[in-house]
Amino acid sequence: MKTKEELSKQLLDMKFVQTTANTFKKEVDGKMYLVDFKNKQVCRQEGEYGMTRIDNDEEDATLVKLQELCDYVVEPTADDVPEEVKDEIVDQPIEEEIPAANNLVPIQTTQKHTIRGIKGIVPQLCECGKIKIGKKGQVTTSRHGNQFRPPSKLDHFEITTTEKQNDDYVIDHAVMATLPDNPTQIPVMLLYDSPDLNFFTSYAYYDSAQCQCRGDGEYAVKADGTQIECNPETCKFATTGKCKPNGVLSVVLRNAPRVGGVYKFRTTGWNSIRNLMSSIEFIHGLTGGRLVGLPLMLTLQQKTTVIPGTKTPTTIYHVNLEYMGTIEDLLNTAANRLATADQVAALEAKATEMRALPESAEECKDIVEEFYFNENCKYNQG
Repeated sequence: MKTKEELSKQLLDMKFVQTTANTFKKEVDGKMYLVDFKNKQVCRQEGEYGMTRIDNDEEDATLVKLQELCDYVVEPTADDVPEEVKDEIVDQPIEEEIPAANNLVPIQTTQKHTIRGIKGIVPQLCECGKIKIGKKGQVTTSRHGNQFRPPSKLDHFEITTTEKQNDDYVIDHAVMATLPDNPTQIPVMLLYDSPDLNFFTSYAYYDSAQCQCRGDGEYAVKADGTQIECNPETCKFATTGKCKPNGVLSVVLRNAPRVGGVYKFRTTGWNSIRNLMSSIEFIHGLTGGRLVGLPLMLTLQQKTTVIPGTKTPTTIYHVNLEYMGTIEDLLNTAANRLATADQVAALEAKATEMRALPESAEECKDIVEEFYFNENCKYNQG
């Protein structure tokens, strides 16, 4: 029998490569062999990832021969080793100890994942405030004994924050200070090239908690997701005034002291809805489809009309969107805008997702009180 040192030298002479203090490997006839003195076994590579021990394989002469060598290894005892080299012959790997062959398993790798933000959250521009041409009036008592605040018209724009005080939105004094007293014009810019993303219109039936039904005149979607026919001439909610045309214009105020949010103007008046749709489509056509970044003016105008079925004249106020300049000026401004078509397309894709988000219960309550007024509704002073 030979010592490990003697057999190690013999294997090295046979062109084996020492991988650890106890293991050697060599490729023979296209097969990789591993000699493990510590476990007294010889392995042959099987497949791409593992080494499998094969005992008494008489068809593999190399394997039989190496196994015989391995079986004749004699480990030295403590008495056979000089004191000065005892610490040098422990099973300390040269690089890393290879585990027993029958314990080897394929190595599984996983791709490192980079966290880039919470999934499922749709980016949405903050609503900085509201543009209003009406508000709640003084507290009145109905014939049924209910207290309520009927809507009150304004002959000018008021810009408010989204905060409330005594059930009224707080005037945004920082923005109003940039405008003349009782302003009828507000410098604004639009966010998108798509007209319907800037000014979203629909028929809508609200109650105090949510929008119960929203449609486009052909199809409508109820709060539970059911799709139904939308015909304002036959719908019982439309004919009784519970379902009304709605328009929401989202703009950036050019003179506002902060950037990063939008101001919204909401209306249920046919005149304002028709004016805003027409003017946005007209400017959109003139500029070849460009609306983002154009310096526009939101205007409030008044006209006298006669209420249908009566001879009583009344004054109504309607809103329009205009460019203050010549057509040539408008075309030059549109041609020199900074945003590219790709940038605008990316913004509009996000805006389409945002528009599908439901309104809050508080917002629905405000819409009902201002635009779906009913004197039978109780006024909540708290």
